[in-house]
Amino acid sequence: MAIIYLNGRYLAEERARIPATDPALSWGVGLFEVVRGYNRQGFQLEPHRVRLLRSARHFGIDAELPALDRVVTRLFERNGLDGGYVRITLTGGGNLIVAVHAWKAPPKSLYARGGRLAVASFRRDPGAPLSGHKTLNYLENMRARWAAEEHGVIDALVLGMRGEVLEGTRCNIFAARRGRLYTPALAQSILPGVTRQLVIELALEQGITVSERRFKLKWLLESDEVFITSTMMEVVPVIGVADDAIAGPGVLTRELMKAYRARTCKECPPCVDA
Repeated sequence: MAIIYLNGRYLAEERARIPATDPALSWGVGLFEVVRGYNRQGFQLEPHRVRLLRSARHFGIDAELPALDRVVTRLFERNGLDGGYVRITLTGGGNLIVAVHAWKAPPKSLYARGGRLAVASFRRDPGAPLSGHKTLNYLENMRARWAAEEHGVIDALVLGMRGEVLEGTRCNIFAARRGRLYTPALAQSILPGVTRQLVIELALEQGITVSERRFKLKWLLESDEVFITSTMMEVVPVIGVADDAIAGPGVLTRELMKAYRARTCKECPPCVDA
């Protein structure tokens, strides 16, 4: 019997209720965050909390958050889980739901060999009002992800109206050229990924120059290395987009994969081996 947190109470999942009139149900008004859990702790929980509050202010949604670190640890304990992921949902009616779930990490072969991306069938206007936020209006992303999964790839890459690379449906994207790292700029209204920001910080710590800029798919395909970042998958090498191939995992990608794992060990000890 799963235990969740709802508005200050720990309840059996089937006993949790929110009003049928909540704007989340009527209009899809609400926000969410997904946090990876290691050793009964939420990794990078604070940046996720900050992003949730930023979006809540932007959309005028009331938000009063408890000490989420304690809530998350208690939920892992009460559900008998050592790790997995945390789903934090804030509805338009001000209801806060926190739940933890078991999760099976991708096979190690994906990190060793890399994976492929599809290209979403739609283009996204960076000026759209929901861009850059994790809202409950998520069907567009899910349809693209489902299509990607049907083709056996890890995600779908979303392009802007002029063909510029923006992001994946659940990830941010990076390219490396001559030892320099590139990623789409936040000014393009992409999601300010928590993992994206951490990888930028880790790269700078290692003396790697990082540039946020606009680039198109052809430019991405001509890069020395490409990888994606996401809360759930961490850092994953990309070896192809649609029918085009990209060189396999390179030195820079592997260095950042190693640095990212070291950070999870530091913040959520003891060390994990996902």
